[in-house]
Amino acid sequence: IAEERVDPVLLYMSRDYVGDMAETVSLLWPKRGGGPADIDDGTLRISSVVERLAALGRAEAPGVLAAMLDHLDASGRYALINQALGEELGQSAEEIVGKRDRDLGLDPTQVQSTEHEDREVLESRSEMRIPEQMRVDRGGQPMWFYTVKRPILDENGRATHLLQVSNDITAHKQAEQTSQRAREAAEAPNPKPNGNAASLP
Repeated sequence: IAEERVDPVLLYMSRDYVGDMAETVSLLWPKRGGGPADIDDGTLRISSVVERLAALGRAEAPGVLAAMLDHLDASGRYALINQALGEELGQSAEEIVGKRDRDLGLDPTQVQSTEHEDREVLESRSEMRIPEQMRVDRGGQPMWFYTVKRPILDENGRATHLLQVSNDITAHKQAEQTSQRAREAAEAPNPKPNGNAASLP
């Protein structure tokens, strides 16, 4: 199905980059005719997709699945997530798909920054690399990520989706901070001796 809508070379190169074919298709999928998605209300749920496809025959399923994929757009809603993001947010994939960051109870400042970055990537149609992106997990603890955001363009050059790949560098960042504190402690001047200290015999 995907090869009928997306250039096969781009499809499989993107699959290798993302690491998952389902996520790749959700990010690359162009609506037939290049128009905007029909709706953007987040109603396309995983459970309803599974139920509907299970009731179809082999010949009908591809066309219905393509129509479902046409339902998605670049509105900032999650089309598909991986397990790591679900664990970070403490929610299942079904709870997250179809929602925006602002719907997930995340820190408002963090959401505002993310939305600004996403708009910049989509409007400029250029890749953004963020060497150190700090996010707060559901336990209130800081986490650091090396993040790459890349626009996905359709055949008309329109940015339809945004691909984000984040690598967790929290352990590296914590080790760096520990090393920095150790250097600062080693370079700190020794305290002056107390003038009232008794002299050794």
